[in-house]
Amino acid sequence: MRIEAVWSMRTVNRQEAYTIMNVSPLRLSIVVPTFNESQNVQELLCRLEATLGATGWEVIFVDDDSPDGTAIEVRAIARIDSRIRCLQRVGRRGLASACIEGMLATAAPTIAVMDTDLQHDETVLQRMLAEIEQGGADLGSVRGMLLVEAQVTGTVVVRP
Repeated sequence: MRIEAVWSMRTVNRQEAYTIMNVSPLRLSIVVPTFNESQNVQELLCRLEATLGATGWEVIFVDDDSPDGTAIEVRAIARIDSRIRCLQRVGRRGLASACIEGMLATAAPTIAVMDTDLQHDETVLQRMLAEIEQGGADLGSVRGMLLVEAQVTGTVVVRP
């Protein structure tokens, strides 16, 4: 069955359509700002896969035009794994703006921001995601890693 046919059927709800297409609904986007991190990309992705499995996640690497080929490395992986995306920023730099661009590029209802240098503990993502989805938290932070609930509009919601 082609994807167009699945989405055109009025009787199929979204969850059924995901099941038909063998795609998990997107629950979590991990925004990863990078600069000269090509050597850590594969290790980070292996750790995320081991932790999140079929959770319904994506990773958006936001690269500040690294001279070490970080964006090239990410794109090579993205060609075989559609959960991996790369935003290469030419002429723009900065951690905060990279995080914002990554957040605006996702449709996921929950967003995490992680470093590529492997100092954030990716194993806490499942627990933080569960807390947010169960309504127990709108914002989570563990050792600098930030997890927020996002509205459908793409704006980040941070509630006190």
